[in-house]
Amino acid sequence: MLQNKKKIIGLLAGLSIIAVGCGVNSENESKVLEEGKVYDGKNATHEIIEVESGSNWTVKSDKKDDSNYSVVTVDDTGEEIAGYHVINIKAEEVNGDIESSFAKREGRDFIIVSDEESVYFRSVAEENKSEIEEALKNTDNPDQHVKDISNYIFNES
Repeated sequence: MLQNKKKIIGLLAGLSIIAVGCGVNSENESKVLEEGKVYDGKNATHEIIEVESGSNWTVKSDKKDDSNYSVVTVDDTGEEIAGYHVINIKAEEVNGDIESSFAKREGRDFIIVSDEESVYFRSVAEENKSEIEEALKNTDNPDQHVKDISNYIFNES
């Protein structure tokens, strides 16, 4: 009897650990960039992202001083396009003279792909969602397609 009790307790403890682990993984799905890191815009993207947390970033222009920045919130919309989570980035606070094409006050939805070098952001809107989804379903390499059509590319500093 005591031996069976130990097995049951061990089994329940193991299941609890698995359940907690799954909860952490699903919670982190919307966390796109690593907390505490800085990402520099590549090519024509003249913005810098400082990641305060998975849901709060500071976006700055690399052409202006540090008094010009936007504080943005990052939320998982719960929507998917061809298996890619859609996140919303919204400028909640804008300081100084910054006009960000990346982080807008009205918010923007993105799908994101990353590799060892860069993070690729593709904006999605009602008018282009079905086109993007169709293209992703009809390609052999959806990640590469997102990279090819991305609007914004950032590299870790």
